[in-house]
Amino acid sequence: MIEFNISNLDKGHNKTVALVLALITSSLFFSLPLQAENEQSAKSSVTSHFVADYSDPIKTYQSYLEAIKRDDLVAAKACCTISDNNKSGSLDVLVGTWVTFHHFNRVMLLNFKEEASQYLRDGADNEENPYLRGDCTDKALDRTISRLAGSKFKIEGDTAKLTIQWKEDDGSPNQAIFYSPDDRIFRKINGHWKLDIAPGLSPKELLEFLEPGSWGCAFRGGMNMLNGAIEEVKSGKLKTWQEVTEELEKRNKVFEQKWAENHDDPAVRSREQIQSKDVKPTKGNDPTKYSEKTPANN
Repeated sequence: MIEFNISNLDKGHNKTVALVLALITSSLFFSLPLQAENEQSAKSSVTSHFVADYSDPIKTYQSYLEAIKRDDLVAAKACCTISDNNKSGSLDVLVGTWVTFHHFNRVMLLNFKEEASQYLRDGADNEENPYLRGDCTDKALDRTISRLAGSKFKIEGDTAKLTIQWKEDDGSPNQAIFYSPDDRIFRKINGHWKLDIAPGLSPKELLEFLEPGSWGCAFRGGMNMLNGAIEEVKSGKLKTWQEVTEELEKRNKVFEQKWAENHDDPAVRSREQIQSKDVKPTKGNDPTKYSEKTPANN
């Protein structure tokens, strides 16, 4: 599945792939009345008591993680900045992908707990089911949030680097969202510290990220498919886990073929070759992070 199985990508291939490696929403219909009502009520209760804090990088990052946990795309984006001020829509994809993964996990657990839980346990292989991510559960989010208590940041002017103090078993077997030894980059904007979601990338590169045949286009298509599945589970159109997976596989096959045709366009290939010249290989063994030269922090 091209949208979410990122293990087959060349980690140091180019800046576009760098953005992809940082990845890997939601007006919903209501069905399954009792479950949907209880879910919405709990979500509203949490949201009403949460106030974002951008006073320092740690507080901003916690606000970002809490927003993802609430499936609140608007609040998560408000914690971030990007070089083109989101004119390309790249911020929507880079942040929205994680909100969608968490939302999909939550809705599938709510409705198909027995089937979904086997893929979301600590130590589970994400490749067993590319639609569910064990590093995007409430538990994985809470684990990363808890590590912020011992974390430190260094400020230089209007830029800051946050170093998270991970524990030995974090990442594997204990899954934690955005697990990586790399620093997170923040920018001070109008007195508020914001997470730079794609540091080092120009507005032009962000625009290319979402062109037909690009990896950003692939991830946006994947987001749309998962969000569509969420809606159809809530509306009662998809009633079983088997129906969900079969429908996603069918839609992905069609989308993948169309995407591959655009990706094989000589212009797309040429652009990737040009972008790859000054990109260093990934740092560490985490597939969602890479060199400080072109990091995409989450």
